[in-house]
Amino acid sequence: MVLQRLPRTYVRTVLTATRLPLEAAELVLGRRPDPTWPPALAYDTFEAFTKQVIGSVLRDRALVEEGRAESMRVSHLRDAARLEVEAEQRRRQAEAKYQEEVAEVNDAERAAEAVAEQRRGAAEQRREREQERIAARTERERTAAEQQAEEQREALEAEERKERLATIAEERSAVAREKQANRASARVGTADRKVQATKRARAARKGG
Repeated sequence: MVLQRLPRTYVRTVLTATRLPLEAAELVLGRRPDPTWPPALAYDTFEAFTKQVIGSVLRDRALVEEGRAESMRVSHLRDAARLEVEAEQRRRQAEAKYQEEVAEVNDAERAAEAVAEQRRGAAEQRREREQERIAARTERERTAAEQQAEEQREALEAEERKERLATIAEERSAVAREKQANRASARVGTADRKVQATKRARAARKGG
């Protein structure tokens, strides 16, 4: 038993010594707490294989079992590392898909905003055209109303002028009739005076 423990101890010592550079690298790179670091897994695989081979040669069951145990541990670590890598890949894929969906949503929102902006612009243009149409119609109606008022005023003035002319003509006619009547009355008076004078002349002749 003692003779078997000596080679076993030597093997462990040699393997521990050969691991020192790896441990130094783990310290420098900050990978010491990570048993799934690929270089560490590679060395652990080598160590487990070495113990199983040397244990078989030396017929050291304990060294063989130790190597098998380390081999199983490394296998489990490799599985864990693989699952972690797969999980990281799935996480990255999910993140990429999420970012893609976010980009699609943003694109859809921007497209919807662009359509809404176009609709607002079109509505604003329709509103401006409607306002211009209403303003033009109002201007036409105002112009027509002013023109109608001007025509009515001119017609009223023409009617007033016509009435004034008719009044003037009537007044002139009345004055002419009055003058004519005055002249006729004057002629009648003259004739009466002549008749009276003739009568007086005849009477005077008879009396003489």
